[in-house]
Amino acid sequence: LVAAVHPGQPAQSRNQEMSKQAMEDAIGLSFFNEMTSVLGSLRDGVKAVDEVITQTNESIENFTTMISEMKGTAEDIGNTSNVLFDAINKPNKWKRAIRKKWKGMNATQR
Repeated sequence: LVAAVHPGQPAQSRNQEMSKQAMEDAIGLSFFNEMTSVLGSLRDGVKAVDEVITQTNESIENFTTMISEMKGTAEDIGNTSNVLFDAINKPNKWKRAIRKKWKGMNATQR
């Protein structure tokens, strides 16, 4: 806000020059403040986008882990089913003994 003061220049002329300089400085300061605000908003927007990308990546990792665990669970269920099926269809000793005894009985004993 310092205007050049020339010796011998009339006071009114100096005041007008200072007023003009003050107005230019105010416009420049206002423009600077607006640009700072815009840049701050852009910075906040970039931070928000970065946060969304980070959360999306975490969600994808969590989903991948969940699918992997579900696949493991499905394989475990399949293995358990196979073991149970084999156990049911495997001839047990007690089944064989009952069949043998049943076959050994005559019609009146049955």
